Amino acid sequence: MKGGLERWTEKLGSAVQALSAQAVSGAQVIGKRLQQEALGAQCLLDYSVAPQPSASGGPGGVWKIYTARSKKEGSPHLVVSAWVLDKRELTQAEEHGGSGFGHGGGGSLKLTRPSERRLEQFLEQCRHDVQALARLKHPCVVRLIAPLEETRTQLVFITEPVFASLSDLLGGAGAAAGAPPLPPALASERRQLRLSELELKHGLLQVADGLHFLHSEAGLVHRGIAPTSIVITQAGAWKLAGFAYSSPQDFQTPNQKAYDYSDPDPSLLQQVTQPCLQYVAPELVASGTASVTGAADVFSLGAVAFELLVRRQLLPVGHSLADYESRVHSLTLVDMTGVPMGLEQPLRAMLAPVASARPPAAAFAGCQYFQGDVLLRALKFLDTLLPRDSLQKAAFLRDLPAMCAQFDGRVLRYKVLPPLLQELRDAQLQPTLLPIVLNIVQGQDPAEFADATLPALRPLLASASGETLLLLVQNVELLAKCMPAAAAAQVLPPLLVRAAQHGDVRAQEEMLKRTAAMADNLDYEGLKQTVLPAVHALCLGTTSAAVRVSAFAAMSRLVGRMDQAEAEAMLQTALKVRPPPPRPAADCRARGDAGGPRRARHPPALAGIGQRLRRWWRPRHGDPPCWVPLLS
Repeated sequence: MKGGLERWTEKLGSAVQALSAQAVSGAQVIGKRLQQEALGAQCLLDYSVAPQPSASGGPGGVWKIYTARSKKEGSPHLVVSAWVLDKRELTQAEEHGGSGFGHGGGGSLKLTRPSERRLEQFLEQCRHDVQALARLKHPCVVRLIAPLEETRTQLVFITEPVFASLSDLLGGAGAAAGAPPLPPALASERRQLRLSELELKHGLLQVADGLHFLHSEAGLVHRGIAPTSIVITQAGAWKLAGFAYSSPQDFQTPNQKAYDYSDPDPSLLQQVTQPCLQYVAPELVASGTASVTGAADVFSLGAVAFELLVRRQLLPVGHSLADYESRVHSLTLVDMTGVPMGLEQPLRAMLAPVASARPPAAAFAGCQYFQGDVLLRALKFLDTLLPRDSLQKAAFLRDLPAMCAQFDGRVLRYKVLPPLLQELRDAQLQPTLLPIVLNIVQGQDPAEFADATLPALRPLLASASGETLLLLVQNVELLAKCMPAAAAAQVLPPLLVRAAQHGDVRAQEEMLKRTAAMADNLDYEGLKQTVLPAVHALCLGTTSAAVRVSAFAAMSRLVGRMDQAEAEAMLQTALKVRPPPPRPAADCRARGDAGGPRRARHPPALAGIGQRLRRWWRPRHGDPPCWVPLLS
């Protein structure tokens, strides 16, 4: 009886353990479901996708944006953003009134016929969105890298790297109720981020430039300008996305409203199939013929700008159409406390209830609030630096270091640095650009440096000459601190060797000094196989006394890290560099020298290597050979 009870207890314990393991495994599967689904898309086969989204965006904020890294070394797109929309979560939220979002489960829910129509309408809008991105090529529009791919359960497309949408920074403003949230820690971090006034100015100016392009050149009206459709890229640029509702200029919907906001409690699909009510222009809500012009986007931009500057919504109406109409009619009396004085009148004009009373987007960008700021004009010049002529670039770059002292670290890294890195391809500007770039990259962490800066510096590290090469070698310690250890081991030893082989004595001497200073930090294999042979060659082949002395100093500093064979190679090199022979006694007497012939003196650095070699040799091999003391 006792044995049977023990066996039953053991079986029960085993069953409990199995159930626990199964529960943990199930939780892990649910947590990784979206990532596994996304990896099934053909466009992501060459990328490693992060397990958690880094941002949200698109209509209603229902697109989750994941950071993805290329698996191919040397890929033109090392880091990208994968936009993923899960159809199952949409259907779950539709059936459960938003409560189903974020829950796992592989089973599909049966939608009602109206819900099916709304789902298909929204998916068609998403296809239209990505098709618009593929057609529009402008610095203020998100750059599409891989087109939309549709699977049974998801929509996926790839763009340039995105940091966040304005909705993420404003705590979900403009997102649909029931939209999938970001991970709590990340959402809190995004909400706590505070942009400086200069960043807000520059960002709003970029959005206004993007709208001017849409209205005047592309012939489109966005119609969905909201915090969810404006994204900030990893390079710090503000760009337009979310073209799901876009239409041609002067497009008309006769005898009906452009959008129907009559339902006070809309489902998720109802919300995402039309622009967010808090930011939509009155003419898109009013009854009768709705003629769509760029003025609708100007109104929406005014509402977003007000919220960014004042940190409160202009139209906090939720889904209430009656509340919306009441507030729109009193917009001329809205409290502008918190809006900068120079922007108050332009903003009131943008928020006029009548479309014809609103200025074009270009007028907003040209107001004194933007044009009177010297630092903003500098950032604007940097945005268009590439097509400028060489004289304009040189004049601007001479004044840029003084202006950099007035920029904060985030502006320097994300708005000043990227255009400067692009200009490093110009050999004439490299000596002027490089000190500015190296000063800025000190604020980057190794991962950010590897993603954003190193790809632009690699060609320079491999081909620089003259003053540019000298500057790189002088700052090799800074570069080693900024970049990951693996990258430093790959690119820095070849740079030092190129400086050693360069005909410039200054570069050779600087290379030897930097090698000595970094003796304990250089990669061992790169040091032994690449750098030290160049040091030996310089020591024996140079005709410059300063370079030879620096070579001896470098070897004396490095000998402690080397094995016996390399230490003996250093000794052999040192012995090949012989001092001048002692003068004969007759010559000494003829010259009046007292004491006869003098003993030849080695340079102090050569004496130092002899002392270091003796200290290295004795504990390993006993007394050193008789020729080692000669080095002293």
